[in-house]
Amino acid sequence: MWEDLLPKKFLVPLDDTMIQRMKEISKNYSKARTKRGEDATFEQDAESKRKAAAPAVVMAAETYAGEVYTRLQELSGQGGASTGAG
Repeated sequence: MWEDLLPKKFLVPLDDTMIQRMKEISKNYSKARTKRGEDATFEQDAESKRKAAAPAVVMAAETYAGEVYTRLQELSGQGGASTGAG
């Protein structure tokens, strides 16, 4: 976000304070609205959601978002194995 997307794609000038704030905010898990503090940190749940998804949902996600998801994984340094959009 602060290294590529905002400064290079959207041409938003960022200073150190802005970058530090984004880093701090990104530590909080946005879906944990009832949690606060340390309990609000992100916990990976994509695999359990993927296992619980109906086959038609998995197929649709792979068809419509699989390529983009794989590219995002590559860019994030988490590999490129396509396991469905999550």
